[in-house]
Amino acid sequence: MSDLAYAPPGADQLFFGVGFGVAPGEHAALVGANGVGKSTILRILSSQLQPDEGEFAIGGTMLHMTQDVGMSKPDDTVRDMLLQVAPPLLRSTGMALVAAERALADGSDDGMRYAEALADWGDHGGYELEAKWAEAEARFEGADVPRPPHWGGFRVLPRRIEFWQGRPSRLHDRFRFTADDAVAGGWRLDRLSP
Repeated sequence: MSDLAYAPPGADQLFFGVGFGVAPGEHAALVGANGVGKSTILRILSSQLQPDEGEFAIGGTMLHMTQDVGMSKPDDTVRDMLLQVAPPLLRSTGMALVAAERALADGSDDGMRYAEALADWGDHGGYELEAKWAEAEARFEGADVPRPPHWGGFRVLPRRIEFWQGRPSRLHDRFRFTADDAVAGGWRLDRLSP
């Protein structure tokens, strides 16, 4: 990625001149203050947004799982969530199919929109993707999904946790919980802002 820039529609520029590379086999994490564009960069890399400037190339698979998967849309089905991590063309085709199914169910479509969406889904490999989902579901039904041998793990014993609660103004409520055996419940609470 080099010289990436992005401004949300009707807003000031969120970031500019962003560039980095990740070599094959390496892992990367985006870390930074709230509101600086970490999620936006990931949405650009997963083709959900287009940058205003700059370029990027992905020599493999890039998947982006939202920060609030399963929480922001509690009525989403497993299929809805799987579509969020599908390749871009299948994601958009699948979302169009879901919308057409809903329109058919509520009577706002006579079936033509649904038929077109279903044909597009098949033409773009949607049925093959469904077969992969079904195969993975059957393979691990009733069993734990095995972790790759190179995956490790950590036991995390936090002594301090900071919690940010978003507000419409982006001026967040910030709280810090600090482990303290002298306090009832074992945690001291401090409000950091506003």
